[in-house]
Amino acid sequence: MRQLTDERQCRIPNEHCATAGQYALVGTYSFLGRLIRITLSLVVLLSELYHRLFYIVPLMVTPFTLKWVEDAFQNRETYRFTLKAGEAIPPNRLRENLH
Repeated sequence: MRQLTDERQCRIPNEHCATAGQYALVGTYSFLGRLIRITLSLVVLLSELYHRLFYIVPLMVTPFTLKWVEDAFQNRETYRFTLKAGEAIPPNRLRENLH
């Protein structure tokens, strides 16, 4: 079995294969883009840094998808409901349940 160490080596001739380094780049960028909230500036910076234009699409899609998922799971009403339910348990019984 042949190792895919370079993006030019692919099982399908004349096709581009994604390597583990490219997945790591997109994942790291998406985390960093959501952390410091400058998505578009990071896309320009990283595409110029790597001199690869085919990185632009995954670098744009990933943080925006992450933002949509983040917004979908940050329902404040559910968070408030959880806090109210936690107040119903007396503190001494709460300590017993944690151990």
